[in-house]
Amino acid sequence: MTTTAAGISRSRYAAWTGSGSASARAVTPTPREAQAAGRALAAADRDGAGTGCTLGQWPARWLAAKDALRPSTRQGYATHIRLYLIPQLGRVLLRQLTSRDVNGLLATLAFRPSPTGRRLSPATVVRIHATLRTALNAAVRARLIPVNPANGAELPHPRRPHPVVWTAGRTARWQPAWASRSAASEPS
Repeated sequence: MTTTAAGISRSRYAAWTGSGSASARAVTPTPREAQAAGRALAAADRDGAGTGCTLGQWPARWLAAKDALRPSTRQGYATHIRLYLIPQLGRVLLRQLTSRDVNGLLATLAFRPSPTGRRLSPATVVRIHATLRTALNAAVRARLIPVNPANGAELPHPRRPHPVVWTAGRTARWQPAWASRSAASEPS
């Protein structure tokens, strides 16, 4: 079994970074692999490698160093990074990222179709921003950038559903409509 410099097996690394097959992308690193990747990141940053880091490199490094995440949270972060952050801002140097870049990303995400062909909901755009903001907060703590350009971004406002009180009249109107739909869907 061959391993990367961070001590992660190559097959798991390919699956973890999304360079493997689509079915392998759901694999997350083991805690030992995540700690090894974190140590490799810390060593690279001590050597000055972090100063020329791009936005395509930093979130993956940040995620590799996070060892206390639930698998679903890690998968969500990885998806946001792979599908939205890297394609839009991946080549921008971390120290050159501006709030204008972040606002441009959010505006693009709000109106561009997702990989599935549908528009992203405002709540999804907010979650992608939260992933970016959290990764950049870690970059500030690592002293790679002086301030987080994702703070204060102009976010879309998700529409909240308004609760409807089920009055006797609404219930009476709903029941016949529901009964006719369920009768039509039953096999004869």
